Amino acid sequence: MRPNTHFQIEVERCGVEPFQLEANAACEASAFAITEAHLRPGHVITIACLGEGVDYGNLIMEVSADGDINLVAHEHRGFQVNGVSLAQALAALRFWLPLQERDACLAWEDQ
Repeated sequence: MRPNTHFQIEVERCGVEPFQLEANAACEASAFAITEAHLRPGHVITIACLGEGVDYGNLIMEVSADGDINLVAHEHRGFQVNGVSLAQALAALRFWLPLQERDACLAWEDQ
C-alpha cells in the first residue's frame, strides 16, 4: 500500500430498494472485505485510493442483475473490462489495491 493513503469506498444501488453506503478503510484488507461484502447484483462500488490531497486512482465495479461484473479503472484516463466473473473481479481488486494498477490477466480497453 502506498504510504499515507487510505481507501474511500462508496456503494450504491438504485431501483425499488435504493441503498447507499460510504466507508473508509485504512488498509487493503479492510477495503477488500468491505468491497467483497457488497458485491451483489445491482450494486455499483467505487473504491478510491486517497492520500495527502492526491487521488491515486479509482476502481469501479458494476454488478449486473445476473451477477456479471464490469470493471472501470481510472488512472488519469479510463480503462474497462466487461462481463467478468465474481472471482475475476475479486482477483482484479486484490491486484489493484496495493498500487492502483490494472491486472494484466484481464483484457482492459480504453474507455
